[in-house]
Amino acid sequence: MGKGYWVWLIPLASGNTSIGIVTQNDLHDFPAYSRSYETSFEWLRNERTPFGRISRENKQPLDFRKHQELQLSGSEQLFSEKGWSCVGAGASHPFYSPQPDTTPLPNTFTSNLIGADLQGELTVEKVIQLNDLL
Repeated sequence: MGKGYWVWLIPLASGNTSIGIVTQNDLHDFPAYSRSYETSFEWLRNERTPFGRISRENKQPLDFRKHQELQLSGSEQLFSEKGWSCVGAGASHPFYSPQPDTTPLPNTFTSNLIGADLQGELTVEKVIQLNDLL
């Protein structure tokens, strides 16, 4: 992490490694570092990140992707006292890429709401509380 950015390095089970850069657009010129794999590594070197010291000899990317404006979305309501809930529809975000980390809570809350409904104990207050929590 540095001023206005963070970088990830994730070893994958395949033996490959995922490397990503996330920056604050008003502090870092996205086009300057995102034109290519090479410009990204140059940026990492210039920012004096530990990743800038990684040797790239004989290492070519399997793919290179960029997103200047990652659109994060959300919902004001995930649960309803009318018998519906929204699960598994989380926003795509690099920090939360391992979706299993963010899926259990809405699933657990939905199960609890179904149980409360079956027992005749589902209340609007319970639903509001869970919507506010997430």
